[in-house]
Amino acid sequence: MGVSTITTINLLAKLQEVPDVRRRQGRLYPLASVLGMLILAALNGESSLRGMLGWGERHWQELARPLGFKGGTSAPVYGTVWRILHLLPLAALESVLGAWLATGEVKDEAALALDGKQLRGSKRRESGLPALQVVTAAAQGLGVVLGQELAEHQDDVAALLALLERLPIQGKVVTLDAGLLTREVAQTILEKGGAYLGLLKGNHGEVTTAVAYWLEVQLGTAPPDYVEMDKRHGRVEKREYWWTASAELEAYLAQEYGWEGVRLCGRVRRQRRPLTADEWTASEEYVVVYGSRGSHLPTAPQCSQWLREHWSIENRVFWVLDVTYGEDRNPARGIGVALSKLRCISLNVIRRLGYRYVPDGHRAAAALPDRGLAWLRSV
Repeated sequence: MGVSTITTINLLAKLQEVPDVRRRQGRLYPLASVLGMLILAALNGESSLRGMLGWGERHWQELARPLGFKGGTSAPVYGTVWRILHLLPLAALESVLGAWLATGEVKDEAALALDGKQLRGSKRRESGLPALQVVTAAAQGLGVVLGQELAEHQDDVAALLALLERLPIQGKVVTLDAGLLTREVAQTILEKGGAYLGLLKGNHGEVTTAVAYWLEVQLGTAPPDYVEMDKRHGRVEKREYWWTASAELEAYLAQEYGWEGVRLCGRVRRQRRPLTADEWTASEEYVVVYGSRGSHLPTAPQCSQWLREHWSIENRVFWVLDVTYGEDRNPARGIGVALSKLRCISLNVIRRLGYRYVPDGHRAAAALPDRGLAWLRSV
């Protein structure tokens, strides 16, 4: 087993690389300085733009010079920073999130989880505008965000394809939910040298029916290949996995439906019950496919772990953004995605420093005024 190379990131330097699309005339506040202040505020637990600016104003005297603000200026006001974020091309902040792609830990990561997420607070009921949607890529084991793409016109698949073009997925497994696993997505992953693992549901039509029938014939009443139990949040969850190689089915799916590379098929059964109950109160079954052009097939425990880690990203990333950072409640729309990217950068810093519980990272940053700055210079 290889040894990971620990690569430090100077985020303040990365922010200097973000292009400023404002006219040079009247640029009182440098873009990198403003973004650095907002990320620092997020590291200290602030989630909304108004909260971030209030934090920056309270700490202006000690932050202004280290962040590169011009001497003699006061803290920027809400309208100024809102306009800066509104004009900022979303792709510009991707270079900052992408800094984690070059780290040794991410290069050693075996699997990436891709999933869609709504910014629910951005919905406008009176005008009928739906909530903004983004597709996010996260490193499974590390729980850090590697990229994020806005789904224009609610098209998650198009956003996912755009995100895949930027991600180095060669030799990695990409895990997806049923709504994002399409024939085009699978083909793109294979062409880039990756493998895919995801669920098939009703939206896949005849492909799901064909795989489910084939599994029923192949597996019959065989016991599961792998079983795991979890006890948390006052309930017990049991997951049972059946896996089987699918060489003959692979050829059939490619010929009949143009769906290539299906090397493994599986069935997953999830059952849940309260800790105080004896009988299972909820049960779900899924059909799963693993696709690759490589000759090596992963083991049943490996596939099961990738699926479990994919589902855990919902708690480790999305739940943290929605609850700890209040993203679901934040009504920002014109700058909603930009703020989400800044929160993701803050989350990445805290994860990189080894904090499993994100509020602990916020408290550590708040304990010493210079600590957050030190983190941004080398994390």
